[in-house]
Amino acid sequence: MRRSRVRVLLAVLLLGGGSVGTLVAQEPAFVRQFRIFFGNLHAHTSYSDGSGTPAEAYAHARTRAGLDFLAITEHNHRSAEQGAKARADGLLIGRDPALYTRLVQAARDAARPDFVALWGQEFSTISAGNHVNVFGVEEVIDDQEVPNGDFRALYERWLRDHPGFRLLQFNHPWDGDDPARAYGRDDYHGSYSRLRAAAGRFVSLIEVINGPGLSSATGVRASVRGEGDYREYLRRGFRLAPTADQDNHYRNWGLLTEARTGVLAPELTRDSIVAALRDRRAYATTDRNLRLLFGVNDAVMGSEITATSRDLRVFWSIEDPDEGNAPYEIRIVRGNFRATTRPVEESLLDRQTGDGARTATLTTPFDNTFVDLRIYQRPDDGAARDVAITSPVWVRIP
Repeated sequence: MRRSRVRVLLAVLLLGGGSVGTLVAQEPAFVRQFRIFFGNLHAHTSYSDGSGTPAEAYAHARTRAGLDFLAITEHNHRSAEQGAKARADGLLIGRDPALYTRLVQAARDAARPDFVALWGQEFSTISAGNHVNVFGVEEVIDDQEVPNGDFRALYERWLRDHPGFRLLQFNHPWDGDDPARAYGRDDYHGSYSRLRAAAGRFVSLIEVINGPGLSSATGVRASVRGEGDYREYLRRGFRLAPTADQDNHYRNWGLLTEARTGVLAPELTRDSIVAALRDRRAYATTDRNLRLLFGVNDAVMGSEITATSRDLRVFWSIEDPDEGNAPYEIRIVRGNFRATTRPVEESLLDRQTGDGARTATLTTPFDNTFVDLRIYQRPDDGAARDVAITSPVWVRIP
């Protein structure tokens, strides 16, 4: 965010009891450390059940949609073509691994100073435990070697030998007939903690916005569907950032909706974007250029910190280049990531009009708490209302 656009409008609020806070006149250091980039982490081409080629998709995302980054994540399994009603040509990375090699090369060729091209695979099927995006691996996840839905083999064996970016995303968590099988929990006797122990070193992201990927339209209104699942995984101890993807299956990469994943990174390079995603410095937004910063006790979103007091200092900054006078409702969400029986709490933090940065004091009742923001732009304007959801800061209080 350009510092010249940040107007520090200081407000001290008190939630949950405690003493009156003091005005803070200094921005956290992370305001100057990171820039904000926008993109999508889930798209397809004709190399699985989509349209077009990877080179076409990257060029479209960069030049027509204005994305800073795009990940093409083709289905790894041989049956992916069944979802492509207009195709029966056998072009699948699961059947022809050479196509995947071409995808990786296309991503490298598409890199520009103003654009990062990522690649990966969408593992498994919805009926076998839902989909997981595996980013940056160099080989196809062979569904003979790692059978469809065998998440344990993926987490514990295949990724050990093929680490790639060491970055996974839980896709569209609301899909699937049996939540107990989601992302391989059934492979761990239904235990969230065992799944977390196996997958947590790789999984940093979860979609709260997806698609509608089977639409060939542009300008479709994006909707938030996975926020409840996101909160549940946080409550179960997972460390995840929310993402907003389009899951494109047609030649509308970046234009299907205005939903974006915002990423906080020091520079626009592949290594920098991947590191930011691994560190969960990301947020989901239905507005294409809503620029958000959020932190607790001077630690940026995605951080894990130890605090000496239950009184937490919350900082947020909002900037929208083309809606500078929009009204906002800022809501604080917090939960206990150690006590799974406690509900997630949400309350109004502030209302503001226009761009600006503010601070507040939050008193948490939890010793182990995650804190994040849900922000509504134009909260009272039904069809025009946009939503953004940030990654948390995880706080331990000894």
